Amino acid sequence: MVGNAIYDPCFHLTAKANAVVCDADPSEHKAGFTLLLAEPLPEQKAAPPKSPRPWIVELADGSKCRPYTGTMPFIQGLPPLSYYCQTRSPPGEGECALLGDFKTGKLWTVTKIRYTQTPGKELPLKVIGRERVAVKALWQ
Repeated sequence: MVGNAIYDPCFHLTAKANAVVCDADPSEHKAGFTLLLAEPLPEQKAAPPKSPRPWIVELADGSKCRPYTGTMPFIQGLPPLSYYCQTRSPPGEGECALLGDFKTGKLWTVTKIRYTQTPGKELPLKVIGRERVAVKALWQ
């Protein structure tokens, strides 16, 4: 947190124990800024994740997707939507999200969901499309 702004995620710099880089976006060639810490971060010995959890995902159709932070949208009968996507879809074609069920290999794929919301209501969300799509690039 800087002032009243929250920057998430920030990344530890191995060369500087008392600094992190925030607001970076390699998919947009945005370097971010260095935030000096009052004291070094505590050492962390976390186990690697069991499944891939990319930070930014670019799909073959040009959509860019990032993990939800906080509450994730829920559609009955589906796991929580893990990633929100910025798409080039025309207005009225719904929102897009990813389930986060990455299949790795020579070509990575993931399930993309298109959904709509009833005007004036938060729930229920309605699925209007579901497809397995190719991943063009990802950042971990």
